[in-house]
Amino acid sequence: MQSDKKAARIAGVLFLILFILGVTIYQILQGPVLFADDFLTETSTHSNEIILSTLLGILSGIIAIIISIILFPIVKRQSETLGYLYIVFCVLNFVAISIDNVSVLSMLELSKEFTKNQISDIDTLKAMGDVFYKKHW
Repeated sequence: MQSDKKAARIAGVLFLILFILGVTIYQILQGPVLFADDFLTETSTHSNEIILSTLLGILSGIIAIIISIILFPIVKRQSETLGYLYIVFCVLNFVAISIDNVSVLSMLELSKEFTKNQISDIDTLKAMGDVFYKKHW
């Protein structure tokens, strides 16, 4: 019973960290940049924030998997299937976060090309930017 309390406390702290990371990633680091009116130039100028947000996104996915592993022995007592499903869904969440991070990094690379202005067809880059923006949205 004492180990259950300890596991619950650790999971609770990790849930709080996960919440704080989510707010930091999507509201502070990515939101103002990726959803700006001129996101192609904004993303390039804030590339460090975008890279940091992708790294924090990977960390949040790993934390979610750790939480599911910590809580597995407790959930298993009620339903072993439910415990395994929770771990599987956390892994799938990590995959979804990774796909989102690839999308964000693609927008960053497109933004860097747009600001270099070495390609003569800016309209093509803007059209590609719209496609990446809608894909990410």
